[in-house]
Amino acid sequence: MGTATRWTSAGATVVTAGLALSLSGAPPAASTDEPGAAEDRALAAFHDQDVDWHACEDFYLVGLDCATVEVPLDYGDPEGERVHLGVSRSPAEVEGEEHQGVLFTNPGGPGVPARKFAGDIGSTPVGRAFDVIGMDPRGLGASTWLDCGQDPPSLARHPDDEEIERIFDQQREYAEACDEAQGDLRPHFTTANTARDMDVVRAVLGEERIDYLGASYGTYLGAVYGSLFPERLDRAVLDSAVDPDGLWHANLLSQAAADTANVTRFTDWIAERDEVFGLGNTHEQVLTALVRTAERLREEPRDGEDGMTYDERYFRNLVSASAKDQGTWDASALLLKGLVEGTPLPEAPEAPEPPETPEPPRTRRKPRNSWSG
Repeated sequence: MGTATRWTSAGATVVTAGLALSLSGAPPAASTDEPGAAEDRALAAFHDQDVDWHACEDFYLVGLDCATVEVPLDYGDPEGERVHLGVSRSPAEVEGEEHQGVLFTNPGGPGVPARKFAGDIGSTPVGRAFDVIGMDPRGLGASTWLDCGQDPPSLARHPDDEEIERIFDQQREYAEACDEAQGDLRPHFTTANTARDMDVVRAVLGEERIDYLGASYGTYLGAVYGSLFPERLDRAVLDSAVDPDGLWHANLLSQAAADTANVTRFTDWIAERDEVFGLGNTHEQVLTALVRTAERLREEPRDGEDGMTYDERYFRNLVSASAKDQGTWDASALLLKGLVEGTPLPEAPEAPEPPETPEPPRTRRKPRNSWSG
């Protein structure tokens, strides 16, 4: 379990899973107003807007309520251009003293819609005590899109040097296209403004304070919200917290190192059971067998009896995804053995796609003021 840190200016309890963040609100400015009163007056038209809650139409949001909320594009000019937010709600299943209030959620990314995540959390025992809110951040999902006029370039998972240079060129071209298409919007699509958007949704819901659950990038968003609005945040759970001083290049480098360490542990485990898997009795031997198999499947994908095609992408993703989950090592190693040796395969899992964000935390317990991923 992570470390709980209290924001003394607001009394908000913050629990981090995996990495403790020490957060504190800025000291209040000298004023006779309540904290945030001046901002509230400037945003009164947004706080008081009527929204239409209705059954969500998307099949993956069955059972949730959906609404559209308008917010300023530029919070420095609230009377200027507006953008809209797609918001979902999983209503609490309890009432009275058992009802714990409103829980805002974000699954991470950045760049991952949040509306479905509200349903995932709302279906858990803890979530059923809250009205769980999922807000697609500005720029994606059901919110105002940042449309660059072309699809982002696809990235090879294991590029060679020549392909890396090509990726850099494609990324530069894509960034230039975004500037040309909607350069006036890009400066306003920020984490700080997403946090401000959350506070508008809070006001629209008529809530004085919110609870918050964020994973991966969602931990950074929650920390920013708590820094901007400490008096409006009660309990916050930051699961798989990112280092706010490492955004984002340093974090990605550390993630790559963690992935490498996971694969090393997995191949060490396979090597210790060479009598079972026969892929080598050292990490180096096992890794060599896996790399050679990936190269072979690039040239000659294998068709399985189950109708699946086992190509290099599937194979590399299988290794990467399995290495992160020790509970799958037995089954995954048997499948890898069959692919390496060209022998009949056990029943295969669906082609894994290593997630950019952690899976939603799931629990069958009711922890106090905390979640465990």
